[in-house]
Amino acid sequence: MEYLEDTIAAVSTPPGESGIGVVRLSGPRSLEIAGAIFRSARGDTRLRHSRIHYGYAVDPASGIVIDEVLLLVMKSPHSYTREDVVEIQCHGGTLPLTGILECAIRLGARIAGPGEFTRRAFLNGRIDLLQAEAVIEVIRSRSEKALHLASRQLGGKVSEELAAIRSKVVEILVNVEAPLDFPDEEIPMPPRGELLFSLDRLCDEIGNVIERTSEARVYREGLRCAIVGRPNVGKSSILNALIGHDRAIVTEYPGTTRDSIECWLTIRGIPVTLLDTAGLRDTGDPIEKEGVRKTEEALRASDFAIFVMDRASGLTEGDEEILQTLNDSNLRIIHVMNKCDLDPGGIGLPADIEGAVSVSALTGKGMDDLREALGRSLSSQQERADGCALCSTRHLEVLIRAREALVEAGNAIRQGYPADACLVELKRAQYCFGELFGEDYSAEVLDAIFSEFCIGK
Repeated sequence: MEYLEDTIAAVSTPPGESGIGVVRLSGPRSLEIAGAIFRSARGDTRLRHSRIHYGYAVDPASGIVIDEVLLLVMKSPHSYTREDVVEIQCHGGTLPLTGILECAIRLGARIAGPGEFTRRAFLNGRIDLLQAEAVIEVIRSRSEKALHLASRQLGGKVSEELAAIRSKVVEILVNVEAPLDFPDEEIPMPPRGELLFSLDRLCDEIGNVIERTSEARVYREGLRCAIVGRPNVGKSSILNALIGHDRAIVTEYPGTTRDSIECWLTIRGIPVTLLDTAGLRDTGDPIEKEGVRKTEEALRASDFAIFVMDRASGLTEGDEEILQTLNDSNLRIIHVMNKCDLDPGGIGLPADIEGAVSVSALTGKGMDDLREALGRSLSSQQERADGCALCSTRHLEVLIRAREALVEAGNAIRQGYPADACLVELKRAQYCFGELFGEDYSAEVLDAIFSEFCIGK
């Protein structure tokens, strides 16, 4: 059950110290509660819509001034939730934010649940469920492309494109169902060939959306790249050089890295998580042995790897063993010869890694070449720039079910069944679109979706 008659309140800015903080209220008593806390610097007691009021937040119980504030009023239905909404902007510290929130709670508001403001926007019809889910994707975006995809969905562009596809499903459904519902009207059943053509075309359209959505996931979720090699070949130095600051400890002693270190950067619009791993070698040190085990785990969870060798010492037996392990893993591999500022030693490179990138993590030489190699390795992950792509695994699963229903409808026609035999599958596809837009939902589904949101959004 949804309690939209309640007035909710929450801090909508992250915890910690900042220039400003925001306490947000939404619900029928928002103006009343805010009016009891706010004191206008001009003595104006009227809280007007779409206006910014300057004054002070005052504890109504004690009369003590909490902070100097700005108060924004957005009256229903012209607000984020389509309810009366008030935002109180104060200095971004724990005490002023907590003080204002506690006053609101004492005056009758309740603490908002995770994502409850956006949930109310959905339940009050301001946005559909696709748009509501895009809010968290906008917040979590780690690349410009991910932000662009989420913003398209939040702005309703994706909903428009999917609504056009759904209308075609409904059109086919109506054309098949009408002759059955109104037999006296002598409405003709669509020809089988025409029906099959329409179903196949719809399957192709939905299939394209599924493909683009699958491809676009890399922009949201990113890829994982393990930096591997023998101890002391410069893995940590290369990670530090790639991200532009010292994140991993670098020493002249082998085995310094005992645990995997993660950090991320954006390459060609794709978020890439770099994992600096422990050097792979046989060791009797139980701590280093655990680090090696974690390196092997990191490799299994990675999408590709940077294999670092030491140009100064040349290729060793240990390098060859690691290379064999990588080849067996079927990972895409970028081969790197580090320490190119030193004189080469040992044996040369085998023929299959002649294309290794030569770098010096110490001087920065060759690092641009390595970044370019990283970009090329991601080229196969590039998603088509235009077209409808959705933001979540839920969307993908629902679209797949919709397409499967239409495929089954087409199969029934191909197998010689009467045209009305595909009605059940057509209705199943229509229901799937209802799930996407949030027209058919359960409280459990909404709880699962909005539980991922922060409180205050």
